[in-house]
Amino acid sequence: MGQGGLYSERITTNNKTITVVYDCGVQPSNKRIEREIKSLRGSEIDYLVLSHFHNDHINGVEELRKHTNIKSVVIPKLDPIEVCFYLLKGNTIKRLVLDPRSYFGSEINVIEVDNSDSVRDNDQGLISHITDLLIFSDQDNLEWVLRFYVDKTRLDISNLSQSDKNIIDSITTIKDFESKEDVLKKIYNSISKNKPNYTSMSMLSTYRSWNISNWQPPIVSLLNGDIELKEDKQMQRYIAHYRSYLCRNIDFQIPHHGSKNNLMRPLTEWVIDRAIVNCGRTNSYNHPSYMILRDHQDLGVRCDVITEYDLNVCGEYFNGINYQSSKEQRRKVKITQILKSK
Repeated sequence: MGQGGLYSERITTNNKTITVVYDCGVQPSNKRIEREIKSLRGSEIDYLVLSHFHNDHINGVEELRKHTNIKSVVIPKLDPIEVCFYLLKGNTIKRLVLDPRSYFGSEINVIEVDNSDSVRDNDQGLISHITDLLIFSDQDNLEWVLRFYVDKTRLDISNLSQSDKNIIDSITTIKDFESKEDVLKKIYNSISKNKPNYTSMSMLSTYRSWNISNWQPPIVSLLNGDIELKEDKQMQRYIAHYRSYLCRNIDFQIPHHGSKNNLMRPLTEWVIDRAIVNCGRTNSYNHPSYMILRDHQDLGVRCDVITEYDLNVCGEYFNGINYQSSKEQRRKVKITQILKSK
């Protein structure tokens, strides 16, 4: 897709199909993403998951809303200071960042994922990232879940005055932001030290349990937006978060378009079937890092780099399961075929 990404998958069992889309954007915006979105025309999207709010991951959302029926949206929960920083940078959709529920409307269920292990799931659409989001189960006890990991980079605001904190908390509309933009810039410059304040969310789409004889589990996907895994402590937190699913064979999206600043090493704790990188063919960031790609290839991992000019990842048959990615990188895990063959 280029410097951004649009990943979608369909999980089918019996007569039920669940469609999940992860991220929907590309930078700079081009006709390619419009074609991919229009190919989904009339589709029902059960879960649209946005890793974070930079334009290269969300600037196709409006077009997606025009052509599809989105039932639920899953986003990382932002602190008020993060909302202000997104607005200051300008590389986002302001209305979406300020008030996602108003932006998507009352007919779309918005779920915010918090990185606190202590937060309680509630009816207001807030869940902890230690919660597995069950997207379907059937009579054979086959369960498919989405598990999220919210990577939150926190800045130290302890030295801010109470009045500055109150200004940050008061920003609830675009008009509020515009009237206090100069003050917010000074606050931002006083604490940022040119360090970006990003929150990004990864998503593991996987089976949790099953009771099907002779079933060969499919490869599952682990998509990572722009999360940071450049330090050992970050890597260990990430691995611990997904520890119960380490036995899976996965398609692994290398974070941040293959940047060497976001991944310290291949994740040898998993069985990575394929490493995927989305990046612009002529991007100015030197993405991807060919050192990162070589490290994966040295371990025998297939690497697919998808730019705005390349064909999307093609599928293949894996242990008798029809596993494919069509034009929009859509994957079908046809569990129905297995159930019928029991």
